[in-house]
Amino acid sequence: MFCWRYLNSRSINSKKIKIRLRNKLSSLEALFKHLKNNNLITENAHDEILNKLADPIKETINRNLKSRNTKYSPALRSFALTLQFYSSKAYIFVRKTFKNLLPHPNTLKKWYSVIYGEPGFTKEAFQSITQRVSESVNPVICNIVIDEMSIKKQITYLNGKFYGGVDLGTTQEQVDNTQEATNALVFLAVCINGHWKVPLGYFLINNFSGSERVNLLKKCLEIFFETGAKCYSITFDGAPCNISMCKILGANFDYFSSEFKPWISVPEFPGSKNEKIIYKFWDAIHMLKLVRNTLGEKKVIINPVGEQIKWHHIEMLQSIQETKGLLRKQTKKKSY
Repeated sequence: MFCWRYLNSRSINSKKIKIRLRNKLSSLEALFKHLKNNNLITENAHDEILNKLADPIKETINRNLKSRNTKYSPALRSFALTLQFYSSKAYIFVRKTFKNLLPHPNTLKKWYSVIYGEPGFTKEAFQSITQRVSESVNPVICNIVIDEMSIKKQITYLNGKFYGGVDLGTTQEQVDNTQEATNALVFLAVCINGHWKVPLGYFLINNFSGSERVNLLKKCLEIFFETGAKCYSITFDGAPCNISMCKILGANFDYFSSEFKPWISVPEFPGSKNEKIIYKFWDAIHMLKLVRNTLGEKKVIINPVGEQIKWHHIEMLQSIQETKGLLRKQTKKKSY
């Protein structure tokens, strides 16, 4: 009897706490201030989401925070996708605190896919991989390549829409006060036991941290595994944000450490206890360029056994090639 009363009192107290929290976070600004103060979202995500939302959209979300309407308007749909994109923990918190306000993550998975080449994960790409899996006798094994390229900073207004701003594939329309995008983050699937590759999607970003990339990579793998294809490796360049992303996922690239672990473990599907091991590879060409630039700047590098690696040796080799005629002769192309 005492146990039942104790559990019942705890349940009542928990409900009261949630009610007080909902009343306290009855506005969008108060909610995001709470998320930032509790480290559920980064300061960059806090500013990016609030600045991108137009005033009519903020008013709609504020009404939904109070009424908990179960109908997902385009404004609420855009808000849910953007919040989950930046932080899955913040999304889960808001969904639990405001019951029926935000949809289930499985619903978001369908909303993430886009068509007509807009930013986001391309629906047709995953459908094409699914078709290849169904038509192939052997397993389809792919390597996922993550790369980032610089783009021109410019906001352009064309046919009633703004282009050139940060676009994560989660918004229904761009607004004029959006932040300018500086890079395009691209996901590419390369078949290892075949002769094809397909872009899985792209995102227009600005100062995207490693913790924010984690959610995007998880979502990519989640959708990719649904096609039935296999992925055992991911390749990316040596940017600090990519290394930070992998460390958050449990990888350790310290070769001289006893905890060296160049892979991550991800569930086969949401909620599954079975995990897949995916190895992480740095892009070899990019890493060679980083070593070359470092040696050219520092002039001398000391290896783990105390030996010196000098840039002067490279200069001497270049001088010998030019003076002794050791450069490769260019063969003339035959004309037919």
